Amino acid sequence: MDFRGCKFITELPDLSGVPNLKEMCLDFCENLHEVHVSIGFLHKLERLSVTYCYNLKTFPSISLTSLEFFDLSWCSSLQRFPEILKTMENIRDVRLDHSGIEELPLSFKNLIGLQYLDLSNCEHLQEFRAIPPNLQELDVVDKHLGSESCSILLSQALREVDGLKFVMLEDKMPEWDHYTEGHSICFWFRNKFPNMALCFGGESDIGHHGELVLNGTVYVNGELLESIIEDRVYGRITSQHTLMFDLQNLIHEDKPRGVALEDEWNKMQICCTLRHRKNQTWAKANGIYVCKQKSRMEDIRFMNPNEEISP
Repeated sequence: MDFRGCKFITELPDLSGVPNLKEMCLDFCENLHEVHVSIGFLHKLERLSVTYCYNLKTFPSISLTSLEFFDLSWCSSLQRFPEILKTMENIRDVRLDHSGIEELPLSFKNLIGLQYLDLSNCEHLQEFRAIPPNLQELDVVDKHLGSESCSILLSQALREVDGLKFVMLEDKMPEWDHYTEGHSICFWFRNKFPNMALCFGGESDIGHHGELVLNGTVYVNGELLESIIEDRVYGRITSQHTLMFDLQNLIHEDKPRGVALEDEWNKMQICCTLRHRKNQTWAKANGIYVCKQKSRMEDIRFMNPNEEISP
């Protein structure tokens, strides 16, 4: 059902009479201000796009078990994401960019199938009450979001989500635990393999969505662990950006055990480059952000702990 660009719709009526509806498009319905609660119970609905509806202030609760794609971007008057009444396993993609969303409700974690979440330019977003457990990509390109909010979001994401693939911020450096220029970064660890994110900052003139490829090699105690690590992400590349990859998603915890020394300090060095589809290298700096709720900081060092410090 496609109402795209219909300026005469102010209220979406009862849809309970069309239970087999699979797609609904309300894009550019600029005068739409109310949506009937029945839209939240169309159990065969797979795609729901409600973009550029500037006067829409509320959206009813949803229990859409078949929904795969949900877009509320550019709904600038919408302040709250709808409550999720039941777990939604089929949802893959939620886009809230440029919306007026102020917080993500606790029920947001019921989007258990969610893999991609776009929160870019949500300048009023302040509270992240829950992050879905299987989220893989998170886009937070936002010049209005402060560094403190960025750090809170990153810490929460690493704490609540295992293997988060990618976080992108626009020129917003979180409180990194270690920072260096160039394409190589190293640290020392002992006992348990640490839970941390690798951060890459740089500049680009792409200015639009595109695929990014992370390539690199990994050494532990000077021994080659991975001849190449590779991960692909898709997101909005702007002039200033920071990308973050969960280290445990790139290197499985079991792999360092073969070369790491038990109860001793182990040096891990990672040499990485980031490229877009035109094979241009643009990463200029590296950083490490440690999830302190899952790691022991006394077992992590960014300077060689085996070297004696001269007086």
